[in-house]
Amino acid sequence: MPADCRPIALTAEDVALLAVDPARLCRSLATALSVHPKVEAVSGMGDTFRIGTFIPEPGLRYPIFFMTRTRAPGYAEALDALQSRQADGDYAVLVPTERFLPDDTVQRLADRGVTVLVLSDVVGLADKGLTTAVDPIRYFGGIGGRSPAGPHLAAGQIVARALVREAGQPPGWLDLHQRQLDDLRGAASHYDVFADQTNRTVVRKGGTIVRDVALSSFQSIRAALTKRGHFDATTEGPDLVSSKQIFQRARAIFDIKTGRSSWRIFPSIRTDEGHAVYSFAPDGDVSFAFVFLPED
Repeated sequence: MPADCRPIALTAEDVALLAVDPARLCRSLATALSVHPKVEAVSGMGDTFRIGTFIPEPGLRYPIFFMTRTRAPGYAEALDALQSRQADGDYAVLVPTERFLPDDTVQRLADRGVTVLVLSDVVGLADKGLTTAVDPIRYFGGIGGRSPAGPHLAAGQIVARALVREAGQPPGWLDLHQRQLDDLRGAASHYDVFADQTNRTVVRKGGTIVRDVALSSFQSIRAALTKRGHFDATTEGPDLVSSKQIFQRARAIFDIKTGRSSWRIFPSIRTDEGHAVYSFAPDGDVSFAFVFLPED
């Protein structure tokens, strides 16, 4: 070390190698997918873990596994080996992506009631961890069903992007293929507000449906969702001539409130100058799914 350089004190975190912690990843997946966690490596099968048990109702218990491979023969061998070990029970297997996943092996497992779930299709990243677009029962409901539909795989290009928020959880953005969009639409009644730009509808819990919602309303709401800090509709909307009016009309459709209480997703804030700006600050018990067309 040159004489004019001072020593630098390094912590263990400073010199730690960045790597994936399989056990921690499996626990995160279990939490996101409502699986009762009990992470353990599968003996004799590298990069294969049981992450826990999915219990859709009392008396039904399905083991959930996670595996990863870097070539198609590796997946075929591992999936067949796991099937031979689980011959007397139904289960699901999670894989990171569909790359290297052999279609014939997956279809053969689907014919036997084994669900193969591609995580890149159903899991997204939220502020505090992993999240999913819809209730996991929609992903695991086919376990043991011997359905010819096969696994929940990617179904072409991304057709929409959604901001999804379960009550009490942070919101998270998800890119949706057509099958995922269909699944999310099927769960519309689960949310306090479900807005879908692809068919220009907004559905509120209780059955109220607003159809033919203006595209400018979706654009204004999206601008408010993605704005860091306060959203000033007079200067930041899709149409600066009438942006404030567009946002106020949109909020009446996309937001909710009880009686004379404040808006529960986009509350108003009065600035020192005396005009209103808006904040994307949903109440803790509000759930929503806002579906938008993908940006160019």
